[in-house]
Amino acid sequence: MPSRRRSAASSAARCCVALAAQLAASGSPVDGWRCDGDAQSASPTRLQLHSLAEVDELAVCNDGTAAAYYLRPNPSSSLWLFYLAGGAWCSSPEDCEARWEGAVYPNNDCRLPPGQQEQLCFMSNKDFPEECSKAGIFDASPNNPLADANLVYLPYCSSDAFLGDRPASPTVPWHFRGQHIIRGALQALVDTHGLGAQEETTLLFGGGSAGARGAMAWLDLVPDLVPDSVRVVGFLDSPYVIDEPPLGSSGFEPDFAEQVPIERYLWIFFLNEQTPLDDCLPQRINCNLQ
Repeated sequence: MPSRRRSAASSAARCCVALAAQLAASGSPVDGWRCDGDAQSASPTRLQLHSLAEVDELAVCNDGTAAAYYLRPNPSSSLWLFYLAGGAWCSSPEDCEARWEGAVYPNNDCRLPPGQQEQLCFMSNKDFPEECSKAGIFDASPNNPLADANLVYLPYCSSDAFLGDRPASPTVPWHFRGQHIIRGALQALVDTHGLGAQEETTLLFGGGSAGARGAMAWLDLVPDLVPDSVRVVGFLDSPYVIDEPPLGSSGFEPDFAEQVPIERYLWIFFLNEQTPLDDCLPQRINCNLQ
């Protein structure tokens, strides 16, 4: 029998339907984290930066700098959006090095000083602006059902779909601490910003692209990380995942059919050794993120 937390009330369902329509109409990109609302909309929302350095010392980016979240609070609202940004990942030491140097997607050279590239580094906090302008589902337009919600945007700097829990090592000099980033951000929202302080609070938890993949695995765990007054509703944008054997001569392109072995290697790389590999494909509910 589903728990009270896992059942969404009709008002939350209506919100999600309206939200999907808003996202489709906005054309807001989900391929990577960014703060470009001013270029996307005449009515963007500006969210303020909050570091996780004092919340969880292990909530860090790939380079060991402190992760963070962006927040636009509204104490009068019982609706919250918690959105995990996307931006692919890296799956080997060489792949991560290329990602750091900008040789592969998202092609942002993290070696450059802050402000010297158009896009933001996806492996460090060095490019985190103090204020993040967001449009799309964050837009302040009166047509947006989330315009008055408490808005939380989690920038992506761990390259692990928010699922990793491994420290840097001599052979892999990058941290993969996406689990700590999620837990730390939720803890800060509860302890500092009042998430769950109101009865019948709704938390719309999800993300885009790699963030949506991570959100799939987290959705059944989040209710235990927030107060009982919070009803968790999932929102997943572009969480492309395959959990089937290669399709061979079925007509799909070879690179499409080969996604499964790539996925299985990916989880081995940045998850801790105790995590059951097959249970951590994001569409499975049993992922042991402990």
